[in-house]
Amino acid sequence: MNGTVHYAMVALRQTSGCKIITDYSTNPNPIYRTIALSTIDGLKTIEDDKISIDNSRYTVHVLIGELHYVCLTSKVNCPSSAIWVESCSQIFLQRLRTVYKDLPLADLSKNLTNLAEDEFSKPLKKIIEEYNQGIGCKNLTSKLEEELIEVRRILMNGVQKLIDRGERLDELIRKTQNLEISAWFRGIVTRNHLRKLHEKATILQRHWRGYHTRMFIINQYLIERVHQMWQDHYNNMAMRIQAIWRGYWSRKKINFLQLQRWLKDVKIKNNETLENMKRFRQRELEHTERLTEQQAMLWILFILFKVK
Repeated sequence: MNGTVHYAMVALRQTSGCKIITDYSTNPNPIYRTIALSTIDGLKTIEDDKISIDNSRYTVHVLIGELHYVCLTSKVNCPSSAIWVESCSQIFLQRLRTVYKDLPLADLSKNLTNLAEDEFSKPLKKIIEEYNQGIGCKNLTSKLEEELIEVRRILMNGVQKLIDRGERLDELIRKTQNLEISAWFRGIVTRNHLRKLHEKATILQRHWRGYHTRMFIINQYLIERVHQMWQDHYNNMAMRIQAIWRGYWSRKKINFLQLQRWLKDVKIKNNETLENMKRFRQRELEHTERLTEQQAMLWILFILFKVK
């Protein structure tokens, strides 16, 4: 049988939600608090003030009163062992209620932000450690009864300290307002500083881009331009060599006298063709003019006779 308490919590349930007054976990596992809160929020209909609910690998034990007292133990599969663990857990929760029942609920319901969490968690930590060290209903009950007065004294001292701290609330509010003004001023200074940093960074980036362009991009362009000039020079030299070779080959292989006579004949034939084309064009123009004059005369006669 294992009735070790892994997590315990004292909470105040309101219409707006469940507010934790104090809690303590034997090891830093955030799932314990999540399981406990979800169990309390899921209690819609309450038929009994002592409830034990299985949740995954754990069992959540709840004692309901003006405050909700919750503890978390490992789930036990054996029915008899489960009954024993439930009984011991309820005794544990009864002790919690005996210790924390004298808390001022009116002040707790108004504001839980000013609670001295360490002051409230110390009694809870002590109860859990003593419970886990002496598991067993008989030993546990005797130890609970013996140390009840001391734990309540510690808790009431913590409440008294909380009341003393509440007297300085007005001073804390004034300091908070001063801090808000200081935060506003620091925000303006910080934003101006960041804006200047951004401007300086922009200037540095601009200079770096200019340097990079001059040192790398322009150099690359100059290299490519020089290569293109070399290529153009080689192409021009090749064209000159080819022209010299074609001239030499033509002079050696072609009869220029025969070529001149052929060109002269071609020129004469071209001149004759041009003259024939000019005469044909002239005849076409004259024929077009005659036709135009005839049509004009016909239209004139048609108009004259029609008018009469």
